[in-house]
Amino acid sequence: MPKIVRILKEPRYVFLLIGISILFFDLSYYLMAFTPGFENYMCVIGASLTTSNIIFSAVLGILFGLMVVSMTELVRMKRSKVAASSASGLGMIVGGLTVFCPLCVLPTISFFGVSVFFSLVVEYNLIFKAASMILMIGGLYLMNGQLKEDCLVCNIVGKDPEA
Repeated sequence: MPKIVRILKEPRYVFLLIGISILFFDLSYYLMAFTPGFENYMCVIGASLTTSNIIFSAVLGILFGLMVVSMTELVRMKRSKVAASSASGLGMIVGGLTVFCPLCVLPTISFFGVSVFFSLVVEYNLIFKAASMILMIGGLYLMNGQLKEDCLVCNIVGKDPEA
């Protein structure tokens, strides 16, 4: 059984997981329901509120809550080397951009020339969702290795190149 699942035997971590997951899902739900989405080549308020987006946001929220719980346990173990957090953080950001239409909602950033990226997010929505899930699961896999104190990345980074 993975160490991440074993730490959920403590009630405080279960409640932390539920709380973080609900907060992240609520934020995603708000963005889906009250910001413009892309439907039939038009920006329509609430168009992103679909069943697939709701399920994706719920799963992403649970994975993000699991990452927060595992990072809390890792800091409690006094091993503050969280190498896996960058992959999961990137996965959360990319996944968060796919639940609404960033071209419609973020015109200030588009003003600075990032609109090409946002148009790619709108066009290739499923690919970005898959990439965010892969990054989240990969980050959790690396975090599990850190919790078991058998982390390949930590062993490589921690070695002295002179030795």
